[in-house]
Amino acid sequence: MDIHNLADIIANQGFPIALSILLIFRIDRFMQEIVIAQKEGYRTERTLWNESRAR
Repeated sequence: MDIHNLADIIANQGFPIALSILLIFRIDRFMQEIVIAQKEGYRTERTLWNESRAR
């Protein structure tokens, strides 16, 4: 097996794996941002509700 065949095997097998790992991390990051935004929205709603109750 020469270096050209070895490079082809690594490129054909390694690239999809690396791409899959990258996509998993990006999806995880996106999901974390959604959760953070939901928590902030909940805090804002609760603060507004408490303020309206205090009046």
